[in-house]
Amino acid sequence: MEQHNEMKLPNVTMLNPVPKDQVKRYISILDISLINLKKSPLFHTVIPSKIFENAAMEIPILLGVEGESKGMIEQYNAGVCFDPENETDFLEKLTALVTDKALYQQCKKGGAQLAKDYDRKILAQRMYNEIEKSSKQN
Repeated sequence: MEQHNEMKLPNVTMLNPVPKDQVKRYISILDISLINLKKSPLFHTVIPSKIFENAAMEIPILLGVEGESKGMIEQYNAGVCFDPENETDFLEKLTALVTDKALYQQCKKGGAQLAKDYDRKILAQRMYNEIEKSSKQN
């Protein structure tokens, strides 16, 4: 956990896991959310829940995950994606998010829309409506 100190990165703080009820408080102080996983076909169908939490709080996402997660972030313009385990690509995408204010604002808007479209209450209501409609047809 001391690696950031060794690298002299004063604007990076590494934390131990925090309780679920405190996650929102920590997310609220972020400028950019880093969500990354190892480069592996195993993660192509994974959608980290952090995506939804950060999108709902309009925190632009710097995503290093391939597959469905990447497609979702790109579809909504909720952040920028880098090739997992590719330091050069990571730094380029991070720089773009930090320096391009229009991109940053678009990612905030995209996150808000993503969160709205994936709201669990709305999805549950749609599912209920479909089940109800299906049962009436039978």
